[in-house]
Amino acid sequence: MATSRAWKRREYSAVAKLLHWVMAGVVIAAWTFGLLQDDMPAGPERLALIDTHKAIGSTVIVLVALRILWRLFNPAPPLPGTMAPWLQGAAMVGHLVLYLLMVAMPMSGWLISSAFGYPVMLAGLVELPSLLADKDPELGRTAAEAHGLMAWILAAAVLGHVAMALKHHFIDRDDILTRMMPRVR
Repeated sequence: MATSRAWKRREYSAVAKLLHWVMAGVVIAAWTFGLLQDDMPAGPERLALIDTHKAIGSTVIVLVALRILWRLFNPAPPLPGTMAPWLQGAAMVGHLVLYLLMVAMPMSGWLISSAFGYPVMLAGLVELPSLLADKDPELGRTAAEAHGLMAWILAAAVLGHVAMALKHHFIDRDDILTRMMPRVR
């Protein structure tokens, strides 16, 4: 019984795990649809892909807000005491970059659509208001460039996150990865 309680203090809550893995899937899906649409010629198929990308990407706004709120009231379990302080700092910076990008990416996408006068449907269901009073194609092009650059930075950050989790599991042999995995009974 004591082992079970000690384990629970070291692992993330079921809600934190659910938000983590749902966000991982949504972010990867949005990134993939964004990449696919770039290579398509103009036409109805590309427009449908863009709409899907925007619907998926817009859900990130809601999910990241929920995730931040959850994290404010449910702090992450402490890192292992065996981790060097500079590694703990690097982990904090890495997570901060991921959170900033999870906010900036959908916001920049929303700004792109607003600047070109296109609607954004939250999860494909509810139209979000435009962020601008009038169209601004120049701002839209600048936001699109930033959005594209941030997409590649996000991909690198996610790959780094996964690589470090695997390093912890297979090389360091600590519980960093397993405490975010769903519990199997």
